[in-house]
Amino acid sequence: MHICLPLVFLGTSLNLRFILSTAVSRCQLNTLCLPDGMLGAYVPQCTEDGKYSPVQCHGSTGYCWCVDASGTTIEGTETRDGLPECSEVPIQSVEIKFAIKDDFSLVKNDLEEFKKILTNHLVDEFSLTDPRMIQNLEVTEGSILVSYDLVQIDESVMSVSDISQHMESEFKSGYFKVHYKHHVFTIDESTAEFSMQTAEGSSSGGSGGTSGIVVAVVVILLITIVVAVVVGYVVYRKRCMMGSSTAKYMRSKDGPEVSFEQDTYSLPTPNHA
Repeated sequence: MHICLPLVFLGTSLNLRFILSTAVSRCQLNTLCLPDGMLGAYVPQCTEDGKYSPVQCHGSTGYCWCVDASGTTIEGTETRDGLPECSEVPIQSVEIKFAIKDDFSLVKNDLEEFKKILTNHLVDEFSLTDPRMIQNLEVTEGSILVSYDLVQIDESVMSVSDISQHMESEFKSGYFKVHYKHHVFTIDESTAEFSMQTAEGSSSGGSGGTSGIVVAVVVILLITIVVAVVVGYVVYRKRCMMGSSTAKYMRSKDGPEVSFEQDTYSLPTPNHA
């Protein structure tokens, strides 16, 4: 769980929207969030322009690792022996999904037109320099389910990482709306999902972290628990066996004495006739 200080102290939806806007990058926002425990918690390192630094370090653990543009750990890069050699790994595309609260019947008969209106609204709302950045847009039934890919067309245009961050803040704060045929369509903010694809083909969620370290810690904890259970069971069995042996000894010591008498036999006297 994370508690963002600006959200706690400001509290209003207007300030929430401002904080989540592109004025504050995802990396910068995460530096304002205090994980539970706070002391010694990992705080991401950002570049001057608000992006995640390719090298991230957690001073309390001594670990450093490489991240992509979303702040997600690149597997196999964690080390405690100095700094790893990391290069910037840009986000190539972002798969975005969300649900609109309204009934599918409102767009069913004019689905292609609705998709066109939605695409144009995304381009205008988020100031996309090239409409081709919105690809594979699909609208399916189940309320109104929307999915599309936000694709990096050219390095000269806006970064899809920054654009997706802006989209995420708008979708999850409930500000994004689509006007179509005198009806206002509103996103169900709890359904918004963002999955980033790097140029090297690795997939990651919208938020970054030290997933590799977390996995290692979990594995170590599980191994420790298993070892503790096995050792505890062995000690318990030994104590049971020792207790049983002691009880048998005490019973034989305190029980009645047993004596054995040797049988005697008389030989018959020979009869001499």
